[in-house]
Amino acid sequence: MKRRKLRILVITMGGSRKEAMQTMFEHCTDHFEYVFCPGIPSRLLRTREGFFHTAYEAGLIPAEEWEALQIGLRDYPKDPNFFDRCLQNVPVTENRQGSLEHKKLHYSVELWRKCKALNRGRCVLGCFMAHLMAMKKLVEE
Repeated sequence: MKRRKLRILVITMGGSRKEAMQTMFEHCTDHFEYVFCPGIPSRLLRTREGFFHTAYEAGLIPAEEWEALQIGLRDYPKDPNFFDRCLQNVPVTENRQGSLEHKKLHYSVELWRKCKALNRGRCVLGCFMAHLMAMKKLVEE
């Protein structure tokens, strides 16, 4: 009976570190399968575009909101109130948790308001999102 290979998930920013890991793991391919996932640099989360794209890839924003946000980011790149315009025709997700005020908001609006001023915590958020993306990739494959 042939045993299934153990899948090992590696999150890295790439470059020489990824190459070193690939070299190190080359001789272990009989028993292990390695899945490499990209890390998320904190500076990517500073802008709305980078933040929303990463949040969508991590599964934190519903597809309907992401589609509307892409249009809004393209059409209103410098307008701070573009949320109102691009999400106007997108219904708020039902059965939300939280306060009455938060239940009225789209996930993307609430997430951006809470995360835009993280500063040093942005590194932790990037790491968290990278882990969510990696788990999503591992489950989907």
